[in-house]
Amino acid sequence: MHIWLIKIISGLLAFLSVTLLNIFVLIPLSSAEESNTYAMEDLQGRIGKVITSIPSDGYGEVLISGNSGNIAKSAVSLDNRPIEADSEILIIEIKDGVLHVTPYESSSFNV
Repeated sequence: MHIWLIKIISGLLAFLSVTLLNIFVLIPLSSAEESNTYAMEDLQGRIGKVITSIPSDGYGEVLISGNSGNIAKSAVSLDNRPIEADSEILIIEIKDGVLHVTPYESSSFNV
C-alpha cells in the first residue's frame, strides 16, 4: 500500500517538475534572441579591413568589426588583384568558408 502511494506521489512530482521546467525555462529560451552569433551569409556586403595582405593568387586575412566583436576570416581577391594590408574591402560572396572580396573605395559626396 505504501509503495503505491510513494509511486503516485513521485510520478506527480516528476510531472509537475517537468511542466514547470518547460513553462518557465524552455519556452522562454526558445523565443530568446540570438545576440552573439552570426551566419556566414550575414557577412556578405559588409566592409572589413585586410590584416594579412591578399596576393593575386592566394589567401589573406580580413577583419570584420561588428556588434558581437571582431571576426577574422580567410579571404581571396575576387578579381585576382593583390590587396595590401590595412586596405578596406567589401565582401562580395562566401564560398566554402572563404570570403571573396574586392577593394572598397568609400566615396564622399559634397552636396
